[in-house]
Order: sequence, then structure tokens, then C-alpha cells
Amino acid sequence: MDTQTKQPLIPVPVVLGVVSLLFLCVSIGAVFYHYVEDLSIVDAIYFSAITVTTVGFGDFVPKTDIGKIFTAIYAFMGIGLFFGSAAIIFQTILGRMNQLHESVKILHKDHKDN
Repeated sequence: MDTQTKQPLIPVPVVLGVVSLLFLCVSIGAVFYHYVEDLSIVDAIYFSAITVTTVGFGDFVPKTDIGKIFTAIYAFMGIGLFFGSAAIIFQTILGRMNQLHESVKILHKDHKDN
């Protein structure tokens, strides 16, 4: 692989950090929806997750004005966090796969030379 196109690997603590932030984001939304919109905890987690992943089935909608305002702000922040996290995770996976591919190529070349 050309060294100019090689992507540096993202450290595991960074990946764990963004996953933790995403979990925290969904948790904050779930607590809010549970107490303010009076959703069960399962429904609140579900609504938080479908909001930040932009799925938005429409089966739950905020009923209170504060819930609607929170959801608008939460969606902008959560969606950005979700897609940023997804990009970091996928970049890490692809980087590790590239490393493995390079190792296999080297092993294959060494085996052919013997």
C-alpha cells in the first residue's frame, strides 16, 4: 500500500470515548423522555435511539412544548454525535482490516519466496 494513502489508526481509548458519549447522549434523552414525556423507560430509550439515528418511525412524538424544544436541540446534537461516532468506528475497523490485509500479503509473499 502506498504510504501516502495509509490512514493512521485511531487509538482504542478514542473509540471507547465516542461510544461512551453516544451512550451518554441516548441515556440523557431517555431520562428526559421518561420524566417529561411520561414514556416507559424502554420506550424512552427506543425514542432516544431512533431520534439520534434519524430513523424516526413516527410512532412516538413529544407531546409537551418543552419536549418538542428539547427534541429539536437533541436531534441536532445527537445526530451529529451519532454520525461522527459512526465515522470514527468505521475508520477504525477499516484501518484494522487494512493492517490485517497487509500482514497477510507479507506472509503470502514470504511463503512464496521459500
